[in-house]
Amino acid sequence: MNHRKVRLCLAVSMLCLAGSVYSQSSPSFFLTFSRHQSAIFQSQNSFLNGDNGSEQRISQCAGYKGELGWQTRNASAENQLLHYPAFGFGYTSFRFPQTDELGSPFALYSFLDAPFIRTEKFALKYMFRLGLSLNWKAEHPVLNPNNSVIGSARNLYINSGILLEYNVFRNTTLNLDLGSSHFSNGHRSSPNRGVNLLTGSVGVRYHFQDYQSLAARSIGEILEFDDRNELYFTFGTGVREQTFGYFELDKKVAFVNKNYRFYNLSVALQRQTGYLLKWGGGIDLMSNGAANARLEQLPNGAWRKLEVPQSEKLQLGLFGSLEWVMKDFSILIQPGYRVIDQEKIRKVTRFYQHLGIKYHVQDFIIGMGIRSVNFSESEYVELNLGYRLFWYGK
Repeated sequence: MNHRKVRLCLAVSMLCLAGSVYSQSSPSFFLTFSRHQSAIFQSQNSFLNGDNGSEQRISQCAGYKGELGWQTRNASAENQLLHYPAFGFGYTSFRFPQTDELGSPFALYSFLDAPFIRTEKFALKYMFRLGLSLNWKAEHPVLNPNNSVIGSARNLYINSGILLEYNVFRNTTLNLDLGSSHFSNGHRSSPNRGVNLLTGSVGVRYHFQDYQSLAARSIGEILEFDDRNELYFTFGTGVREQTFGYFELDKKVAFVNKNYRFYNLSVALQRQTGYLLKWGGGIDLMSNGAANARLEQLPNGAWRKLEVPQSEKLQLGLFGSLEWVMKDFSILIQPGYRVIDQEKIRKVTRFYQHLGIKYHVQDFIIGMGIRSVNFSESEYVELNLGYRLFWYGK
């Protein structure tokens, strides 16, 4: 997937998140300004542990955050059950004082804040942010050879955690949050070990409406939800960069990178029980372009892909599905197991995970997600289109 498609994919996700909620809410707007300090989760990666230009451990970073959001106000069943969540868009910067080999990245994202507890003076919320991080200084064999963490200037940004909001003046709250952040390019380019942060922020939020009045929500009757069944079909595609190492290349060169395309057809049967939850399972029929991939060297020294039979690329997976639903928008988690996998060269675990978002335009589906293994190593970023059928009954 090239950078233009990645930007399109993330732009669609952000617009879906905002449009889904804004269209059914009577919002109250706010602005947030924060400073964050982050600790970097250490790993076995030598670059983070001192094998870099500064010759010291890369252990922390800091930056600033600004957000424009809107607090839902109307008494829909979803808003009442979610304790009136807030949505919006944000910007955050990251500075690594130990080295300039990672660049000066920043992220543009959409966000969700939804309360566990809300009173007239404070709220305890869970938060979720999804977007695109830019301005990384990617690995380069000559210009930036030490960077074995990030191979792309543009990467996916995910943040989740908890937020405490305390009312200090009529329209102003003090915000404290703690969360984890992850940056990855979905194996669109190598290396892709990613960067993981534990982030704490302190800031202020200005509400354009009296904060204490936000706790006095209009309360409406929540009608009993008629449970329903749903059958959906989605088609997804993505690209990853495969690195061939020294021994795979007959010790002729250090490494060669090639791009391979993935296709996925998912069919799932789910049941929605209540306004906020869907559960079920399904089948993934996958064409893994990188399965059993091999190269050969041409007389001019270039390397080309060898043809691999389609039968060796096909994979069949079974997955369980859990969706958190907010009207037409949902966040999904799908752990799966490949019961058919013809990969013989680079054997990896058959267990895989799919974390994504979906937006329904009536019965049509637009979505995106990350497919990964080991709950940490992304295989590729996927863009989905699909359709659903549903019916009521037990």
